[in-house]
Amino acid sequence: MLKGVNIDAFSQTVGAFLGLWGISADCSYVIAACICIGEMALGYVALIRMLFIRFHWVYPMVMSVFAYITYTNLTDTYGGIESCGCFGEFIHLNPAHSFYKNLALLLACVGLSLHTALISPRQELCSAVSMRKLSLIIAASALPIVFSMIFMHIIGQSTYILLYVVICVISFTIEMSERKYYTQRLTTKSLVIGLSVIFVSYSIQIEYLIHEIGGAFTIT
Repeated sequence: MLKGVNIDAFSQTVGAFLGLWGISADCSYVIAACICIGEMALGYVALIRMLFIRFHWVYPMVMSVFAYITYTNLTDTYGGIESCGCFGEFIHLNPAHSFYKNLALLLACVGLSLHTALISPRQELCSAVSMRKLSLIIAASALPIVFSMIFMHIIGQSTYILLYVVICVISFTIEMSERKYYTQRLTTKSLVIGLSVIFVSYSIQIEYLIHEIGGAFTIT
């Protein structure tokens, strides 16, 4: 969620990492959005026991990729990139701290994955995955990022941060609705509220733009 607050800044970081391997940064914005959505989705999956048991192997794979990326940055001949962007603009880690952090998380994920594989019943490890649950998690994860992509530059900073926090809370509520102590009705309501916040924000901005354009053509 921290990366998504300023998706532009994170996309620039992604573009810089792509540049380390001589890859064009033209698609860095899309890649940055996908990374944010994917990380949030994995975080939500970890909160649902049955889904985590089914996808426990994904976490060490993802951390292996991040560890490799930060290692190439750490060992880059020209000094690499100053900040990894792991925590958006809130916390900046230098290449060494970033690599060791990812290495520690990789070891933790490997240990947790092995533990899950060893103690979980076989029927749970091989159980069918509910596409409805996965779709809901992806939708909930995408909600804050889509909001950031649309409104980061067109509403005031204070209003944007406040609404982003509200959207994140709604996103989390949608995910938590899959747990036993929430209801399907809450899921629907939360999704409707989230979309309503985005729609109202967009409507206010359109009205503001119309007012500004009208004022520009007023003859004084």
